[in-house]
Amino acid sequence: MIFKLYKKTTINNTVIPAKVLLFGEYITLIGGTAVARPLPTFAAHWTNTPANTGAQQPLYDLCHYLQNLANKRELLVKCNFEAFEDALKNGYWLSSNIPL
Repeated sequence: MIFKLYKKTTINNTVIPAKVLLFGEYITLIGGTAVARPLPTFAAHWTNTPANTGAQQPLYDLCHYLQNLANKRELLVKCNFEAFEDALKNGYWLSSNIPL
């Protein structure tokens, strides 16, 4: 999981369930709290299927965007960007059936 990489964990087949924000979704944008409930019908997981390497570019973009926020001290969570980019270089990408 991206935001657990700072704890020196490795990417594995952990399934990350979708979440439904019950209330407080806008206040989280400025560091507030919200009430959320897991929705296991929809989920994401990291995979390294070689045929899907084109799906990585948005993740590189996300990594660089978050790194820019961290450099400006605007990121509220710790993230190991080196581990994130290494995972992408090793062919990992985020597979998901979560509707946008």
